[in-house]
Amino acid sequence: ADHPHALKIMDELQKWRIMYVYRVGSAHKTPAYCLEILGDHENSGKELVYCTIAGRSDGLSGMVAANTAYPVVACPPEPQSFGDAGTYLHSSLNAPSEAPVAVVKDPKNAALAIVKIFGLSDRELRAEIEQHIEKVRQRIMEADGGQKIQ
Repeated sequence: ADHPHALKIMDELQKWRIMYVYRVGSAHKTPAYCLEILGDHENSGKELVYCTIAGRSDGLSGMVAANTAYPVVACPPEPQSFGDAGTYLHSSLNAPSEAPVAVVKDPKNAALAIVKIFGLSDRELRAEIEQHIEKVRQRIMEADGGQKIQ
């Protein structure tokens, strides 16, 4: 993967030992190829969560969601040379009817959402998630210092 946004997601998934496959396609420019990719994965027999990364008019997320029974998490990258900050996100938030897409802007949070989805059927992973949440709580409370007004 040569896209820094995708690398952030993959790095986080690796930390949680979540296997992933990175593929590249375009709902507008290579729709048949995208459907071929989906077919390959759908027939794998594995539990899946798709994470789509698309900018501008994000047709990819809705296309994937409309053609799979598995969850789709869209994580649109920050715009670089196209549109303003609201435009790219707006297209991901407005998925077509009957094609639900969960939109998570931050790449690390997108990966954590995927981890939690897999945690629904993996008790060990869910226990690790619970430990992670507790560590975050502890870190915040330690940063507080506990000083009270006298």
